[in-house]
Amino acid sequence: MWPLWGLCAGERLTAIQSVGLATSVVGVMFVALFGRGNTAETRAIGVLFLTGAMLSAVLFNVVSKKAAETFSPTERTFAMMWSGAICFGVPALWQNVTGKGHLSVLFGALEGRVAAAWGGILYLGTLSSVAAFFLINYSLTYLKASQSAVFTNLVTVITVLAGIFIRHEAFSWSQGASLGLIVLGIAVANAKGAT
Repeated sequence: MWPLWGLCAGERLTAIQSVGLATSVVGVMFVALFGRGNTAETRAIGVLFLTGAMLSAVLFNVVSKKAAETFSPTERTFAMMWSGAICFGVPALWQNVTGKGHLSVLFGALEGRVAAAWGGILYLGTLSSVAAFFLINYSLTYLKASQSAVFTNLVTVITVLAGIFIRHEAFSWSQGASLGLIVLGIAVANAKGAT
């Protein structure tokens, strides 16, 4: 995936950066493949979707880095959020109009379940979307795309740790080794001598 930066963004990666990026990506793939001890929960389609998500993130970082030459982080985030609202909101409204949607549940009587749903919607809309993508766009203004993109692998580390500490899920040695690879890869890719 890291050769895409060279092809699309015109960035030259050092050998150390390439090793760091590869190490971090391998750590993410190991979490996906061996996160639960390679039980029946690991499915090829999930790993395929994870790989697709990582490729999409690479392309997003390249495009956002190029857009940083013309637009501010705020402008890029604003355009992204409105594009998403239109691309997902219009089909959702259309489904509701044609009788196949369930938007009325969100605007019905404020039961505990509906109030909790609105809390989740506000969290996902403000922090997980607007704030997170603003910070990514901001970092792409000042860092190389490869330096910024490798930090997205921290999502895997945070997800596993949240599962352990919030959901009290089991922690395996394979998860520990995988998280170690991710953090090591990020550190190597962004080390002072690597850039």
